[in-house]
Amino acid sequence: MKKIIKRGMTVLMAVIFSSSSMNVMAAWSSENAKSDYRNMEIRNTKNVRVEKPTAQFAVNRISNGEIVDKAISYAGYDCSVPFTELVCYVGDKITFEDLSHDNNPGGKLVEWDWQRFGSLGDHYKVYNYNVLETESIDCTVPGETIFYLSVRNNQKVKNGCCDPWSENGNHQIKGTNKWFPKGAYWYFTAVKVIVKPMREAKIHVRYWDTPANKIIKENTINVGQLKEPDQILQHIVTIEDIEGYTISNWNVYLLDKTIQYSGTDRVLDIGLSNYLPEKFLNIECYPKTETGVEVRYWDSARNKVISSSTITGPKLSGDEKATLSASLAAPRGYSIEGWNIQLPDGTIESYGTELNPKIEVSGNTPSKYLNVECYVSDSSFIGTDTSVDVKYYSLKTEVLIAETTISGSQVFPDIPTTVDVELVKPNGYYIDRWDIILDDDSVEKQGVDNKVNIMLDINNPHKTIKVFCNTDGSDSGGDDDIIIPDPTVTVFPDGACVGVIEWTETESHKIPNGYYPSGRQKYKICTHTFTYRAILNANATISPDTFKSGYGFELLLNCGITQNLISNIGDCNNWGENRRAVSVVRAPDRATVYLPWTMTNSLGTQGNIVSMEKNGNINFILPQSRVSQIGARKIYTPVELAGSETTPVSHSFDIYINGGGVGNIEFCKKLVGTITINGVMYDDDFSGAD
Repeated sequence: MKKIIKRGMTVLMAVIFSSSSMNVMAAWSSENAKSDYRNMEIRNTKNVRVEKPTAQFAVNRISNGEIVDKAISYAGYDCSVPFTELVCYVGDKITFEDLSHDNNPGGKLVEWDWQRFGSLGDHYKVYNYNVLETESIDCTVPGETIFYLSVRNNQKVKNGCCDPWSENGNHQIKGTNKWFPKGAYWYFTAVKVIVKPMREAKIHVRYWDTPANKIIKENTINVGQLKEPDQILQHIVTIEDIEGYTISNWNVYLLDKTIQYSGTDRVLDIGLSNYLPEKFLNIECYPKTETGVEVRYWDSARNKVISSSTITGPKLSGDEKATLSASLAAPRGYSIEGWNIQLPDGTIESYGTELNPKIEVSGNTPSKYLNVECYVSDSSFIGTDTSVDVKYYSLKTEVLIAETTISGSQVFPDIPTTVDVELVKPNGYYIDRWDIILDDDSVEKQGVDNKVNIMLDINNPHKTIKVFCNTDGSDSGGDDDIIIPDPTVTVFPDGACVGVIEWTETESHKIPNGYYPSGRQKYKICTHTFTYRAILNANATISPDTFKSGYGFELLLNCGITQNLISNIGDCNNWGENRRAVSVVRAPDRATVYLPWTMTNSLGTQGNIVSMEKNGNINFILPQSRVSQIGARKIYTPVELAGSETTPVSHSFDIYINGGGVGNIEFCKKLVGTITINGVMYDDDFSGAD
């Protein structure tokens, strides 16, 4: 049977596809066959007449995984009956059901002559199994394809008799074989599948940080399928609020970068058609900024700030405005002379004298100064500046090791102030004791704690802490000098890019250890080695992770750092169990993607190394792509990257996160990203171009 059909195919194809609107009729050939299979009688080995089987099948249209339409082939014998037609759309899948049957008691089908010719590909073969049960075809291109079926049963025929194939159907074809060397008419039942162009209607919604010119949020709305040339799909889009931003206006932007229309309404209706199947809704957003006014009371004569406070306003963006009210009260000993409102660039905006001024702020000018000019009205209430000098001395040599000055608030005759000082031991020393010295060099107080609270008043606005430091365990010599080592940093595991750094810090402290003959307390040194571990945690979000080659994907890196004290080995007790590390753990500052491919288009080349950008303190995003017309933050794949719908292929790439760390040791963290290619982007090309 296969041989017969192949010899008749050339003329058959010419007739079927010479016109897309032509119904295939029986008289397709100008050459007449000598015999007609319908006139042939089939007899078995016992010379009993055998019934020929009936061929029939159904074609199912599958969309989104469900059967949405079906066509059943003709089971009769009239070749003038047009082929049954099934309309599908690009992106659909078709499957088949075999409705054929044998017409002999106990008989069964054993061969299927299954053929197709048209835009979905040419194929013809005789199968010894029911191929229709496993056959499925993707509708990838527009056009027409006709499917043909003839079947044979299992009846054994007598010598010289042709095989029992089906003779029903509405397609007649001439073919030759060993029984009909001069040709005979054979018959097939058929279904014509018409695949029409279909486009997915999509609206790409993008919220833009307008001042920064970057996308802060985006999503795609799938509106539906455009199946007819003049079809229009309408979709209502509601613009949502974005935390921390004010929505300004929007524009509807076409693929060719043309702005179709714009507006300010929060609800809009967007229409899509086969000519404009995709549109961008670009929404302009302005970040809301903290607003406030710093009120500064100035001693005009001395040209210095007496005191200051801040009036906090609402968060605003762009041209949004708010009016803040100030209630002025002169500091003690002063009277208010007037005020001015000053911009951050130093420009004076306005002047006034009323005690309840109104200050306007906006998203464009979120902060201002209210400078209140004051003059002395009672000198007994004028404040005095305060400070504490902290001086570290060697206990043995009385040489000045280090010093610093801490400024305090002003003091007034009846309003003292306090300054909290935390003593920091100089490198190689520990603190033995300290004295608080007044301006007349008298000792006000002594102590050994590392935190000192100092009271300052109008009579003693300046004081000095004289800190005595030692390198050994005595107050007058006698014990071995002990130098406290600097913190040391080591990497673990050595050379592995797993984002783990361990380091040790050694610290000594003194504890009472008897008394000297003079009766003064004696101390000894306890040394502890603290081991800390910092772990860089990271995860990569790939979206989408399964797509067709030629398209791109987004990549976000979210990182975090955990730090713990993992061991404390010391000479005495459990001192330092809650000790915080001296070494600072710094966040990584770079992330790099290493791809096993490059990609080139008309805009340029995307190399195989992509440096990501920081997004906040410790997260990373992709840069705007040079090969994207809209500057999308994506990595694109070449169209030749392997993978199809029937045989998806996974592709992996490396992501390295580096920088930061502890001391001069940087973090190194390796991640492996994976995408799956399940087709090629040209499958989605409905432009009609080659």
